[in-house]
Amino acid sequence: MARRGEIKDDDLLYHVTVSNLRRAIADAGFRCEKPQGAYYIFADYSKLSDDPAPDFARRLAKEAGVAPVPGSSFYADADPYRTLVRFAFCKRTETLEEAGERLRNFSKRHT
Repeated sequence: MARRGEIKDDDLLYHVTVSNLRRAIADAGFRCEKPQGAYYIFADYSKLSDDPAPDFARRLAKEAGVAPVPGSSFYADADPYRTLVRFAFCKRTETLEEAGERLRNFSKRHT
């Protein structure tokens, strides 16, 4: 896996970071789309839990040490987004790798 200091091109760094995190999120059982330039990924966790997004986000933070933001907090009508969480990836490569491993371990315990 390429590391931040090894990549000089900002666009390439962005795409590598997105690709790595999306793979880790998908490996952990979440569904997500490729972001269109943002530094976060919305992910659907419905295969992992039936909990509302705020409860799931707290549980993930407590049990896995990865703290997403409930997707429902970004919308006035939260119900359609009740199984979405948002992961920010404006972090160091090593931090994102650790988060990916923690998400995969969480998934193994809950599927």
